[in-house]
Amino acid sequence: MDRPPEAVGRQLTLAASDTRIRILEGAREIARHTRSYDRGQLVLDPAHQDAVLKSKRKAMHSSPTGRLEQLVPESKAFLDQAFAHGESAAHEAVRLSKLLEQYGAHALRRAIAEALKRSTPRSTSVAFLLRRQPRSMPLALDLSRHPQAQSLDVRPHDLETYDELAQNKTDGTENEQ
Repeated sequence: MDRPPEAVGRQLTLAASDTRIRILEGAREIARHTRSYDRGQLVLDPAHQDAVLKSKRKAMHSSPTGRLEQLVPESKAFLDQAFAHGESAAHEAVRLSKLLEQYGAHALRRAIAEALKRSTPRSTSVAFLLRRQPRSMPLALDLSRHPQAQSLDVRPHDLETYDELAQNKTDGTENEQ
């Protein structure tokens, strides 16, 4: 059962009958739902969901995850659907932000569009779809914790050397040293 977002953190009373569940703040009723006896069923009020989404979006624009919606506009519809399916919008946004860093905006946009088309609005679905796609950009390598690696001098060499090594193995000849 959900409660109005403005009631979060306040002391409330749950009043239940055979057919209804009510949330009271003092004597004032702030929410009412039909009672369900199904185990594990999530009963949501669409108005409460909309209010939560609006407040979370405002908070997201003031945080690093607000970057997600700017770079991947499809993420808004994706997060709406994820939330409607009972997922945590904040958790999904954080995971999508990590995927954005790993794969880039273009690849993430394609994967989100496909996940929405398949009606699988979960970051795990997007991650699966991204792993199936060829990477559009190289992974960034963070060497900030390894200063000794930052000062290494790597000299490129002729890649035909590898072709020669592979050819010698298929010919049955070995390079003797």
